Amino acid sequence: MPAAPNRWIITKRVNGVVKDQWLIQSDYVYEQPVIFNSPKTIIPIKNSGVHWDTGPNQPFRYMGRSLPFSDARNEDPGFGNSFKNLNRSKSPLTVIGYGDIKFSAFYPNCLSVFGFNDAYLVPSTTVSGMVDYQVIGWVAEGEDDFLSSRINQEIAAIGKIATQKAQNNSKSIDEIYQESGTEFLADLNKELKRLCSVEMEGLTELSKSTEFDKTLYHGKFSAVVTDGKITMPVDKPEVKRALGNTGTEALSALLSQEIATDISNLPTTSPIT
Repeated sequence: MPAAPNRWIITKRVNGVVKDQWLIQSDYVYEQPVIFNSPKTIIPIKNSGVHWDTGPNQPFRYMGRSLPFSDARNEDPGFGNSFKNLNRSKSPLTVIGYGDIKFSAFYPNCLSVFGFNDAYLVPSTTVSGMVDYQVIGWVAEGEDDFLSSRINQEIAAIGKIATQKAQNNSKSIDEIYQESGTEFLADLNKELKRLCSVEMEGLTELSKSTEFDKTLYHGKFSAVVTDGKITMPVDKPEVKRALGNTGTEALSALLSQEIATDISNLPTTSPIT
């Protein structure tokens, strides 16, 4: 499964003016919380030996932290105490966390990993007007950036085709790209749409020097704050509910209703007598 973004910059604007910025390290792992009453995500850890409450054999860890952006440059980036280094398979953090398929879908599971709480927003009489949160995320370690790596692989494959084409036609690589750059870009978009359901925007053609360093993910959340109360200026999304003894059962019940077009044809089991 592809790595999930593990670094996020959140920029808070009030009436268009930047007020705060934070850096979130989603995969940062630590034994004891610095702030005990702060939201925390707990992940299980399997160790050999006796399971003590603390220390190296502690059977769990805390994951994810947020820092004021002004302090982030002086802090440990987290590579030494990261989910990837702690994981025996050295796999990076993904949307299923430590292996729970609903890890990122259920907020309490990942509130300090893929979530953020602005404790200074409400209740507050000092904040009033339009409040915007701009979110930019990326994968910190380049080799784990699935999308940019995949794009560069496809560009390298196109480069081999261009090289062969140049040799067959006694032309330079630059001439081939000048003639076929738009066609190469169309081929790249076709393959990316098949593999990842994405397309490149902003490029008109490829060149021999085209390369992508990092994938950035962007989102924005806006709200109106008046007298300590938040009003959403956008339509609320449709919420669907399902019940089950566990999150997996509830998800299965929801998906069965989504997938089945005629529930009367679903198989049934007879009660045991």
